[in-house]
Parts: sequence; structure tokens; C-alpha cells
Amino acid sequence: MLPGDAVTDPPGERFALIAAAHLFLLDGERVLLSLRQNTGYADGQWSVVAGHLDGDETAVMAISREAREEADIALAPDNLVVVGIMHRRAEGLVGRERLDFFLTAGLARHTDQLGAREVRGAGVARAR
Repeated sequence: MLPGDAVTDPPGERFALIAAAHLFLLDGERVLLSLRQNTGYADGQWSVVAGHLDGDETAVMAISREAREEADIALAPDNLVVVGIMHRRAEGLVGRERLDFFLTAGLARHTDQLGAREVRGAGVARAR
């Protein structure tokens, strides 16, 4: 094999992680939360903006996309900071491991996008 050659593994032979990104949009000690609705997962619970990486995208690209889709907020990639990474396994499910990226951005930089509009299903919690 030469440098630059594509590497392909037969189906089912290579382990793969499920990757997701989570955004802590901060305003001092407060963090923006959204009420999950009509997703089929954890509906009725409060959450930060989050979602799976769709493939061929970085964690920064994924959370920028999720912020647009879930909160109608455009985030510049250079305003995002990766603050943590977590690897976890689902008990009893072999091969169901996940890799979660946690990113922050300051809400003050995005208040012009939020303006005075009320966002239904959004809340702010104090980060402690």
C-alpha cells in the first residue's frame, strides 16, 4: 500500500463509534436550553443544542449545523471551542460505543440574532 491509497475494510469487520456534538451556548453563568419535542428521543426533556455528526464533518461543523437547525442560530466556527470529549459504552450492547464532543460559544456574540423575539420551547438555566 502506498501513501494516499484508500483504505477500505470489509463490511462488519471495522469497529465504528457513533459521534455527537453538544453546545453550551453561554451568557455568563447561564446556558441556553431547548425543550425536546417531536424527535422520538427524550421528548419533553430539556437539553442543550446537540446532534450526531452526519459523516464527513468535524464536531465544529456538526454543532454549527445543529445550532442552525434546532435554534436558528448561525455560529462562526472560530467562535466555538471544544471543551471536552467523552467516550461511553451502552451497557449490554456490544459495539454501541459513543464519542461525544462538548463545545462552548458565548451567547453575547449571538444576541443580535436572537433579538427581542421569544423562542418557544427555549429556556435558560444557571450553570453551576
